[in-house]
Amino acid sequence: MRAFLIIKDLKVAKLFADPNRRDILHNLRRREMTPRQLARLLGKNISSITYHLNMLEATGLVEKTRTVVKGNLVEKFYRSTAQKFIISYALSEGLVPGSENIAKWSKEVCKGAVENLEAFGYRIPEKAEANCFSS
Repeated sequence: MRAFLIIKDLKVAKLFADPNRRDILHNLRRREMTPRQLARLLGKNISSITYHLNMLEATGLVEKTRTVVKGNLVEKFYRSTAQKFIISYALSEGLVPGSENIAKWSKEVCKGAVENLEAFGYRIPEKAEANCFSS
């Protein structure tokens, strides 16, 4: 597993807009898991998890690590291909046509980070905060 992966492709970056895929990636960074384990953990059905895993695997964000056969059951284990995913600046700022939703999501993440830091007593300089809250 790589330490980080920079996402430069808009189609790949758009996958992060879905909270289910973000939850799957978050869990697969910690350890390899099967679709059944993910479904149980996230309270989703296996077919939904498998659908998202197939999309993530096709774009290189997750990979199959092993396959275990137990009788008639075939369990496929997956893991994230990186510990951190970094959306390219051009995409996160909406500079690439079609990346406006990624830019909006980046701003929401930034706002959440500022609010969480302030809850712990950290003060963000107004200039940095203005960059985060501007649209």
